[in-house]
Amino acid sequence: MLPRLNRLTKRKDFGEIHQQGQITRGRLMMLRAKRNNLKYSRVGIIVSKKVAKKATQRNKIKRRMRQIIREKILLHSGYDFVIILKHNAASVNYEELKDDWQRVWADINQKICH
Repeated sequence: MLPRLNRLTKRKDFGEIHQQGQITRGRLMMLRAKRNNLKYSRVGIIVSKKVAKKATQRNKIKRRMRQIIREKILLHSGYDFVIILKHNAASVNYEELKDDWQRVWADINQKICH
């Protein structure tokens, strides 16, 4: 579980990142990032019903993503991140999800650091 401080919870924050954030796409996910003028980073994960019909499946995907991002996100302070999982994310294993995350993370790092 991510600390409460590091979670995006408000619809307004998700909307701002959606409109103004840098975006990168992978095979299984989309990652948006935006500066937040805080001393810490926040993360939001979106898994729609199109990805998985059952709430248990959607929650499993979110748990996997939180485990994958736990170390990486906290290294960047001052950013908000929104991870949007695509429809094929429900059918892959943990390692494939992690590989796609690493590609997306490297791409967004280039965009926000330069």
